[in-house]
Amino acid sequence: MSLGQIINVPRRFVLEEWGGTETVILETSKELKKRGYEPEILTTMALSKRTSETIDSISIRRFPYSYTRLGLTAKNHKLLDKRGGNMFSLNMFLSALFSKDPKVIHLHTLGRIGALMRLVAKLRKVPYVVSIHGGLLDLPKKQLDDLVAPTKHSLNWGKLLDWVLPSKRLIEEADAVICVGQAEQKKLQARYPEGSIHFLPNGVDVDYFGSGKRQGFQEELKRRGYEVADTERYVLSVGSFYPQKNQATLIEAFAQLSPADRQRKLVLIGLVYDQDYFASLEALTRQLGIEKDVVFLTDISFDNPVLVDAYQAAEIFVLPSLYETFGVVVLEAWAAGKPVICGAVGGIPSFVRDRENAVFCEVENADSIREHLQILLDDTALQTRITKQASNDVLDYGWQRITSKLSDIYQSLGKK
Repeated sequence: MSLGQIINVPRRFVLEEWGGTETVILETSKELKKRGYEPEILTTMALSKRTSETIDSISIRRFPYSYTRLGLTAKNHKLLDKRGGNMFSLNMFLSALFSKDPKVIHLHTLGRIGALMRLVAKLRKVPYVVSIHGGLLDLPKKQLDDLVAPTKHSLNWGKLLDWVLPSKRLIEEADAVICVGQAEQKKLQARYPEGSIHFLPNGVDVDYFGSGKRQGFQEELKRRGYEVADTERYVLSVGSFYPQKNQATLIEAFAQLSPADRQRKLVLIGLVYDQDYFASLEALTRQLGIEKDVVFLTDISFDNPVLVDAYQAAEIFVLPSLYETFGVVVLEAWAAGKPVICGAVGGIPSFVRDRENAVFCEVENADSIREHLQILLDDTALQTRITKQASNDVLDYGWQRITSKLSDIYQSLGKK
């Protein structure tokens, strides 16, 4: 017996540009399907020419879209596709409006698409849920400025649409709001005291990320032309390449390690969101004379076994991001049994405790990252203690547990 159709609506959904939001939607959809729901993904054709696709038995339908801006360059259009932009899609609206009876419309984006889907929910008389993945209230100003920078020098004709379809009440009128960070949940509860605001963290496939093989990663490096010693050690960081991820400061910190501790390679894995920023990172390694010690892997998809092998090969995992709504890569490193260094930023303090299951540093300060790297490299007892605790803590974030809580939220909507 079907428990009903769940329409998930992210702004984009493509294998080639995978991120935390895509992982959450796909993994919870797979678990929901096992429970008897009928999950489907409606999204735009941003970064994809495929109008339909099936990934791990989950149906994805994509629709034409617009940024409603005159004078938007192709480069800035692509930046908005990659990092965030206020889209409009009449085709998606019509498809959702005439789809079979959905149980829930689950929005993973706000703005104009959110407003269109809110209208569908009202017309179809079905509840809608909003998941906040990107820091609605606690995104630092610098990161917010970076997101809107591509829209400068273009004319926004979409204000006419905003007057007809206001998005300001999306959160207030939602049947439930899901936050991946506790700090944001508390802020939203204070702003909307009558709202149904839930904290539901991201999850991880614990068994999968614990299944990597160090030898597999080293063989991949050899295949790419690197000289690899069997005893070689690695410091790993996983994150797309754009300024918010702050790999530049990590590179500077790595260059400052003592000569003995520099007998390692720094491995940086991620998709290139900002080509100019990525080029600056390559130039920085040359400037610091460590280009042979830094490995950039920019073509590793989320489902590529090289990724889990890289986690297994790593000695330490570092997340230098200036802001993370949640920081799912921390869970991935924990599942692989690796000690983690990160900043107490965004949603990370929701699940990370300094010197208990990870080590906090000042991510904007290369000296601080270097100091904490040195501490972990020197203090094997600290490594062992935080890794053991992290290995226990990560069990609470398996997708079955996370999806069970999500299903409870869905089931409660019909009782309101």
